[in-house]
This record gives sequence, structure tokens and C-alpha cells, in this order.
Amino acid sequence: MRLLFLWGYMEIKLSRSQLERIIDDWIINDTNCERNRSIIKDRLFNGYTHDKLAEKYGLSTQQIKNVISKCRKIILEHMENQDESD
Repeated sequence: MRLLFLWGYMEIKLSRSQLERIIDDWIINDTNCERNRSIIKDRLFNGYTHDKLAEKYGLSTQQIKNVISKCRKIILEHMENQDESD
């Protein structure tokens, strides 16, 4: 089953397992990579708001937005590279 994720102006048409694999494989070069993977998964798959994520992870809302933005950039770069290699 493919899911459609609307992320800004870009549609991501991947199965949940495909997107989870990208997150697990590419959100790695960071001292808080495990936490950041959990944050982005909670945002995408569980629909948590920035405020709810901030509360859950003990961060400010701005820190959550920064993590999500950083993860989003990594994921989109990976997807663009995959498109170019196909």
C-alpha cells in the first residue's frame, strides 16, 4: 500500500515501510540521530503537532521545527538522488 505524504509543495508517494527505511538509513549523521528519527516518524506517521512533539521530547517548538526541517531536507535530497539514478 502506497501512502501519499504532502510535505510542503512536494508529494511523497511511498509505502510506509519505504519511507521508514529511508529515515532509518539516512537520518544518521547527527549526535541525536535516534531521537531525530523518532521525531520525524511521530510527525509523519502519527500526526503529532510541533507542540506535542516538543512536549514529548522535552524540546522547544522551534527546536522541533529545526529537527523536522533538517530531516525533511535529508529525505528529499535522498529521493532526488534516487530519481536521478533511476
